[in-house]
Amino acid sequence: MLQFINDKIPLVYAKAELEKQKRTIIKAILVGKSYLALELKKNEHLNNAFNNAKNTYNLEGLTIYADNKPEARAGLSAIKKDYEAFLRECLAPDFDESHIKLLALYSVSEWIAVCGLSILEND
Repeated sequence: MLQFINDKIPLVYAKAELEKQKRTIIKAILVGKSYLALELKKNEHLNNAFNNAKNTYNLEGLTIYADNKPEARAGLSAIKKDYEAFLRECLAPDFDESHIKLLALYSVSEWIAVCGLSILEND
């Protein structure tokens, strides 16, 4: 997982931001996994609601096309914002705002670390 982070983050962020962004992503993954294990696993309804929302959105199928790092950051920011709004729509009756934000950051961070983030630069 760390190798994926090391490979992908330099495509999006300037050198000065790399370590901070890596820490942020790793922290979001750890906190999200802890929340899933400690809270959601206790409540089958909430666990199913989150998993259904996550599977419906299909983060894994997303690709960012960018000509430069600012465009790549804008694309990533748009995905984060859109995914959080989607989770809010799906989960708001059962989850409070802070948990929705935590789950959105966790899911997007996991997507960056493990799944198909591809930023293609034009030649």
